[in-house]
Amino acid sequence: MNGDEELQALHALRTYPDVQTVRMERGQVLQYAGHYPLGIWVLLSGSLRLVPDEVPIDADRSPSVLPALADLDRLMSQGAVVERAAAALFVPHSVARHDEAVRRLLLRLQGEDDPATPEAPSAAHTRRG
Repeated sequence: MNGDEELQALHALRTYPDVQTVRMERGQVLQYAGHYPLGIWVLLSGSLRLVPDEVPIDADRSPSVLPALADLDRLMSQGAVVERAAAALFVPHSVARHDEAVRRLLLRLQGEDDPATPEAPSAAHTRRG
């Protein structure tokens, strides 16, 4: 997905009334290890750190999707904490799971352009960049 397609997908996501733009400060926890995710975060700016593995996620070049759509109904193996002030779109679980248009947009942002492809297990997050 090129930059223009990314911008179009992000703009389309923002038009859904249940998708929220959220600003977060350093130290804020987005998800806890061992919990089911409440939804999907599309990191627009700033950075996160996955714990306990200390994996950095930086959105400076491209948005990041956390967790991947395929992991939405799985217990999270890692938590996610804001490392540097960040902005993100939050897509509630019910919207990400049941709205086909939103699912297609999230798959595009994850780099999976064919929504007919079966969902395979994936990493704790998906980075497109």
